[in-house]
Amino acid sequence: MFLLRIIEFGVGAIFLIYLLTQILIPLWQGTPLFPSLREKSSKLQKDLVDARGDVEDAKLGKEVAKTQAQAERYGKSNGSKPQKKAAKSR
Repeated sequence: MFLLRIIEFGVGAIFLIYLLTQILIPLWQGTPLFPSLREKSSKLQKDLVDARGDVEDAKLGKEVAKTQAQAERYGKSNGSKPQKKAAKSR
């Protein structure tokens, strides 16, 4: 009988912890219910944000190259020499 009471108490404690972490806390914070089931979608959202960042970096790289080319053409059309980049020392 005593073992049955311990098992009953353990199951009740697990149920209360689940209720607290998956339903009550998300309701109180205004977040979606059952966050343990949303781990996969949050990982996918993180991957999407990373991919968008990579696309933005590529666009900015193209824009920098285009602007540098325009600056070199502008320098040549004005008759002044474009400044050369300093060589990297190792």
